[in-house]
Amino acid sequence: KRKLESAATTSSKPSKREKGSKNIVTKKKRNESGSAEGVGETAEERERKRMVMIQEENDRQLALLLSQQDRQLEEAERSKMQRQRSQQLVLDEKLALALSQEEEEQGAVVVGNGGETRGNSSECSGFRLLKIHRKHNMNPGANDMSVNLREMVVADALVQPKWVIVTNYMLDFPWFLRQWPELLAVPKVLIFHGQKEDIDSKQLPTNFEAYAMIPEETHKIRYGVFHSKSFVLGFENEIRVVVHTANLIDGDFNSKSQGSWQRSFPLKSAGSRPSSLFEEDFVKYMDSFKVRWKRSEWTDLAQNTKETLSVETLKRFDYSNAGVRLIASVPGWHKGKAFAEFGHAKLRDVLGKEIFSKEFDGAPLVAQFSSLGSLNEKWIGKFCESLSAGADLHGKKIKLPKSGGFKIIWPTVDEVRTSLEGYVAGGSIPGHAKNVKKAFFRSLCHRWATDETHHRKRAAPHIKTYLRYSLDNPSKLAWFLLTSHNLSKAAWGEAQKGRYGPQFFIRHWELGVLFVPSSQKDTEFVTTGTKSQPQNKQLRFPLPYALPPLKYRPEDRPWMCDVRYDIADRYGRTSVFS
Repeated sequence: KRKLESAATTSSKPSKREKGSKNIVTKKKRNESGSAEGVGETAEERERKRMVMIQEENDRQLALLLSQQDRQLEEAERSKMQRQRSQQLVLDEKLALALSQEEEEQGAVVVGNGGETRGNSSECSGFRLLKIHRKHNMNPGANDMSVNLREMVVADALVQPKWVIVTNYMLDFPWFLRQWPELLAVPKVLIFHGQKEDIDSKQLPTNFEAYAMIPEETHKIRYGVFHSKSFVLGFENEIRVVVHTANLIDGDFNSKSQGSWQRSFPLKSAGSRPSSLFEEDFVKYMDSFKVRWKRSEWTDLAQNTKETLSVETLKRFDYSNAGVRLIASVPGWHKGKAFAEFGHAKLRDVLGKEIFSKEFDGAPLVAQFSSLGSLNEKWIGKFCESLSAGADLHGKKIKLPKSGGFKIIWPTVDEVRTSLEGYVAGGSIPGHAKNVKKAFFRSLCHRWATDETHHRKRAAPHIKTYLRYSLDNPSKLAWFLLTSHNLSKAAWGEAQKGRYGPQFFIRHWELGVLFVPSSQKDTEFVTTGTKSQPQNKQLRFPLPYALPPLKYRPEDRPWMCDVRYDIADRYGRTSVFS
């Protein structure tokens, strides 16, 4: 039985020869199948590689074509810009010539190079009011001795500037370009401004650079602002400096009382002085911008030259005929030799070196401004000491004003309400109730709307002026300051006892021009309110208020910007915000 079962089992198993034959057939099939699959994958890969090579070649050809088109477009654009620039220069020359001829025919005051004037006026101080827009139907005399924006920067220029520097606190960029469209053709325009939101969200033209000057970011100083207002225009052979008080917005330039000063300076020659006091002050002030800007470089396409603008560029010009001193403020803790370089310490230093006639000994001081800080009587006393610095002809220090000799010109509620813009104008006169209501301030206040010469009663103040006038002859001035400084510690600064000695602390950037006797030899400073005829040795100042200032009446209330009033203005408003 076992033998039979074993034989059956043996007969059912394949022989070794059968196993070998079967394995060979299986491997052959497997190899044939694998070989077939390998041949199919290689063909796909080859086709894929071929398509990739074709695509790469197409991309290369397309890139070459686009590059050629870009070059052609760039050349065409460059040619177009050069043609437009040439055409614009021709139009500018025609416009300037036409304006000049028209103004000469009308006998208007035209500001020329060096701040000189032509027309029916004999004064040549370089100080002007800004024109009130004709839409307000003001008395024609309101715009005597006044300029507008274009007359400040364009009307007397027969050539386009190579570069322009603009400084301002507030800027309506589209409005500004509409007033001065020629800026689009200027190779380089720098804008230094005090409010980030005015420009950062805008798409600037390629020839513009903008820098937000925020003291909290640049100097770690809170509550500071960039408040300077100026234009600096660089030409081939001269530079023009314009200092003014208006924000670059429609309301400031057309509806308020503002002031401006301008003068042009030639390139230094072999016989020029290496420097001047104006240059030293100007360079120190502009050097403070290095916290944001050091230099600008560009290619002048019209001249095909590489150009550079920096503070060093400003030193190429001769400022010896400035006729004024610069009084600036720069944020920081100024120590040592720098203690009296800025703010009212600088004003005290400059006035302290002046010689004044005897009639100004103990003469009154006037501070006229459009914003009030948080002050105390101690600071006011120190400020008056700075404004009273100087000596008489015998070298004796002139006295402080007598009691009541410091006079503040600040508008009343009624003067703001009846102004051209009504209560809205008061938004640009930020005097908060907590500061205005201080007893000592009310006792110093004098009315704004007193101008009978230039008819500016209804044009609310945004101008800032400080001066000293003669008691015997109020139209005669010892000195005169046009500036962006309002009455505040932040703007003018204050002396402090620092850890390492005295320091002078300032929060703001500000800029002004000071007329002093030493800058105008043998010349009297008089206001246009004088009844005497102009003399050859006089500089005439078109003040928008009367001297001596008129004290508040019992019923007058000082303007406060954060109060709602009972009587509505002509537009139905009862406050700045309604």
